[in-house]
Amino acid sequence: MNRITSNSLLTRLNGLIPGLAITLPGAAAFAIDTSGLNDFRSADGSNNNVTHTEYGEAHQPLIRIAPADYGDGVDLPRGVPVEDEGDGDVEVDEQTLPSARTISNTVHDQNGVDIPSGRKLSQLFFQFGQFLSHDTGLTEPDASEATGGMTGLSGNESFNIEIEPGDPDFFASPFVPLTRSIAQNVAASITGMREQINIITAFIDGSNVYGSNQARADELRTMVGGKLKSQAGPDGELLPYNVNGFPNANQSPLNFNQLFLAGDVRANEQIGLIAIHTIFMREHNRLCNEIAATNFPGSNLADPIVDELIYQRARATVAAMLQKITYYDWLPVLLGYDAMPYYKGYDPTVDPQISNEFSTAAFRIGHTMLPSTYLLTDENGAETPFLLQNAFFNPTFVATNGIDDIIRGQALNYQQELDQYIVDDVRVFLFGPGSGLDLPALNIQRGRDHGIPSYNAIRAAYGLPGLGQYSDIPGKGTVAINALESVYGAAGVQNIDAWTGGLVERHLPGTNLGETWTRVFVDQFSRLRDGDRYYFENRDIYSSSFIYDILNTNLVQIIQRNTGVDWEDLNEYSFFIPRYHPFQPDVKVGKKYNEATHRGEDRYNNSGVGQRIRIKAKKGRAKIFVSIQNDGAYMNPIRVRTGYIGPQDFKAKYFDVSSGRRNVTSALKTGRYMREPRPENTKKLKGRIKGRRLHYPPNRKRVICFHAESDADPLADDTGYIRIKF
Repeated sequence: MNRITSNSLLTRLNGLIPGLAITLPGAAAFAIDTSGLNDFRSADGSNNNVTHTEYGEAHQPLIRIAPADYGDGVDLPRGVPVEDEGDGDVEVDEQTLPSARTISNTVHDQNGVDIPSGRKLSQLFFQFGQFLSHDTGLTEPDASEATGGMTGLSGNESFNIEIEPGDPDFFASPFVPLTRSIAQNVAASITGMREQINIITAFIDGSNVYGSNQARADELRTMVGGKLKSQAGPDGELLPYNVNGFPNANQSPLNFNQLFLAGDVRANEQIGLIAIHTIFMREHNRLCNEIAATNFPGSNLADPIVDELIYQRARATVAAMLQKITYYDWLPVLLGYDAMPYYKGYDPTVDPQISNEFSTAAFRIGHTMLPSTYLLTDENGAETPFLLQNAFFNPTFVATNGIDDIIRGQALNYQQELDQYIVDDVRVFLFGPGSGLDLPALNIQRGRDHGIPSYNAIRAAYGLPGLGQYSDIPGKGTVAINALESVYGAAGVQNIDAWTGGLVERHLPGTNLGETWTRVFVDQFSRLRDGDRYYFENRDIYSSSFIYDILNTNLVQIIQRNTGVDWEDLNEYSFFIPRYHPFQPDVKVGKKYNEATHRGEDRYNNSGVGQRIRIKAKKGRAKIFVSIQNDGAYMNPIRVRTGYIGPQDFKAKYFDVSSGRRNVTSALKTGRYMREPRPENTKKLKGRIKGRRLHYPPNRKRVICFHAESDADPLADDTGYIRIKF
């Protein structure tokens, strides 16, 4: 069982299973009780809502929270008031907003600098995020799979991105090519505007594993024992090849039958994505073995009824696992542990469909987290650098080498910081050298294609105050603000593209997002959960034992069950680098004090259970500065300042949270401090903060003892001892 990591989760489990005992984390598989699963999703998401049968269904228009902003009010891209020739193709000289490529060069260029995650997130974080995004939205597909029987569609008109003279990388062509997304045209749309189509199911239902239409779902199956097709690989099962030519994204010279086939057409996009697709295919087949042995011993696994029931139960279990990982492990790291409202049950009035703002802007945050190089790591720790630009559409590498070294390398290494900066591998070499594509520019241009309104308009639609000038942006400093002003102009704050504006915002405490994208994410993931009749915590569908089993599953357990990656190369909290405890305080010690940051220079900086640090002062008078920072969940610093005054005395300063059992965050936000006591009284000073004790014994061996309990990890306490001897 995995260690439970939230109070809300413990509350739910204790309500489900009386006398619940939580054990230490481990990798051993346990049988999931699927015997009560008899009500299953359709392949295309239809009839999830029995009243509004189209809610969440594939081939439905994206919805909008903010009003569309088309250049002509209904159809032309934002910033294009007129299309002169009437053929739908938009020329670069018809575009009035700054070139998306110029914005990329000015605002999003990382300039070759490595910016690792400040919260010590591993590359598994962005990798699961990409996998999740491919489970919920797709609007730029091969047109052959875009119709779904719909009529009145537009799309494929050119909307190229201007390359200005003197561009440092693109000089062979005057533009970066882009075609408009498949959409309902003005005449067919119920809104009277161009509305883009989500061709896959909106739900977190494993459609990236199983497909969003019956034909693809059937193609992926063996029709024996519920299993998915696979082929032998160097370290286990691999995805099957696309031998029958189903639609697949392909930016490589490979033929269609040299690409893997999975539920989503983008599965071959890069080797890390192929690896996680492979893991969940393996987990499905492992579950099929488990279900067959438990529920159908001695049965004919080729019997269509037996095969179907095993398949659907395994499929439902994988979907539930994906939902649990999303809502209990991944989103809390991204949004903070109190951002999402509590689940109150299925609500049939909620439309779970993906919003255009989310799909086209907010959920493209993952592009900022990509590294320039994967460090493929074998079981002995030997690393092989593999350039990201060579990872795109390279199924041949996976077929030859397997997935273990890819997953191990992603688990061991930092992702890039979630900020406005993007590595050149996707800003200059997207899909490989010589491709001449720029992912940030494509994101910006795609937003204009979809009529996504400006950053300021998005803020207003989600209940945030509008911004009158660049300095109003809750940004990270003048560098970002100056970059925005230089490209959008002195009066252009109202024109900032949504994707760019959302990324330059300062992160909210304990999160990886600013306030605008936080609002968008909370809205979308609340609707995806509350509007899904098959969400795994809906007790009208699932038994208490099934819910309990799913709640005790996490990504690293699934990785361990289906790869050769060892536990020591993983983090039990899934998305942090190994041996880092995100819910344990970082104990940081420094000699010099920074008034701006309220901390020392971190001569010692570590996280973990039961740290003991001895400090010996060489002078009769000395000072140290200790920060104990719970930065995995809440970014809660407790600052302790000590200074030798005399044989019996210390000075101490720390946050005053003495008014009841409050989390330290409250004191941090309000800025309340405890008045520094008189030196003659400090030897008797004791401070208690929600179970935390700060104690100064009256002797010459001064001991600072800090006991921490995190709301996000109530069963895993940490005690850091700082011993100071004069």
